[in-house]
Amino acid sequence: MSYTTGVYAAAVFDASLNFLINQKHSDTVRIVLPAGQVAKIHVNREADIFITQKATNDDEDVTRGCHIFAKTAYRKEDLSAYLSTINHTPHEFKFHNSQLYLYAGKGVGIITKKGLKVKPGFPAINPVPQSMIFEKWKDKICNNENLSFFSTIGVREGEELAPLTANPKLGILGGISILGTGGIVKPISVTAYLESIEAELSVAYHGDVKNIVLVLGNQSRELAKQLNYNDDQIVECGNFIFETIQKIIDFNFTELTIILGTGKACKLAQGFKNTHRKEGEVDLHLLTKWMIEHRPSLSNVFLHSRLNTTLDADEKLIEAGFPHDLANLLAGKAISVMRSWIPADCKLRNICIIVKGKETFVKREMSC
Repeated sequence: MSYTTGVYAAAVFDASLNFLINQKHSDTVRIVLPAGQVAKIHVNREADIFITQKATNDDEDVTRGCHIFAKTAYRKEDLSAYLSTINHTPHEFKFHNSQLYLYAGKGVGIITKKGLKVKPGFPAINPVPQSMIFEKWKDKICNNENLSFFSTIGVREGEELAPLTANPKLGILGGISILGTGGIVKPISVTAYLESIEAELSVAYHGDVKNIVLVLGNQSRELAKQLNYNDDQIVECGNFIFETIQKIIDFNFTELTIILGTGKACKLAQGFKNTHRKEGEVDLHLLTKWMIEHRPSLSNVFLHSRLNTTLDADEKLIEAGFPHDLANLLAGKAISVMRSWIPADCKLRNICIIVKGKETFVKREMSC
């Protein structure tokens, strides 16, 4: 079983605190997860820090195999060799008359934008890992009142891993985030993916972005850049078009632009809320029907042609001298489907869809 970075952070903190107070070190630390399960984490001592390696079987999680460390001391100065070089405010915890100051170590990011679970200026250690750390600290200081503790959590490879995550776009600088809600990693979790979309939308909203630009992948992202949309506007939603639009509505954005290719646009025009292959395929028979209705003069061409993809349809139209037809048709049908998902009383007032064909793209707008 694989655990979140938050579980490993709590484990190394516990080991470092135990050594500071009791001068004892155990190779195995027990962490109680939010749902009550117990994780057993192996922790090593290296000089004056305590370190563990995150499991390497977390599927596509970029943090797999990273080394998370902690050092705890009675003076902040004793942490200086391990602290992030970015100026920040520590998380502060109080219990009876004692205090714990939790700093970002090297490789843990610092929040710089509003809209995330942690306020700007603080270490990117999310609330649940903070809570696990607080509980470990509270359990151990019952006989050590009137003391101040200073601790840092770091990730040895964090600065190198950060560009592979959404952190730079979210304004989290200097490293990765210490994350976790349930404590257990669920490979390719839909919930985690949607939470990352919501985080990007939240940062955009608090940054006063009015027009959200949805892209489904790298090609649509490249087109968004070519059309001079800003990074702060652009949110990649993968196949989760409907779920993302509902989140956009919840945030009260006023404008929405979506950029996609003809294949995904055709699925959207068919009414798919999720464009993943497992939800269904492009209906090429329906596409042929639409094209004949749209361009009756080419009915013989389409009736006697076998279409395997939307690209085939686009090529037929380009050969006939109509390079914009497919994108234009799909844009119109897809935007009508999206309009039907939007309640009349929401603040979203304008939808724009940009469909990229083989040689060109088409832009359509609709008021809500």
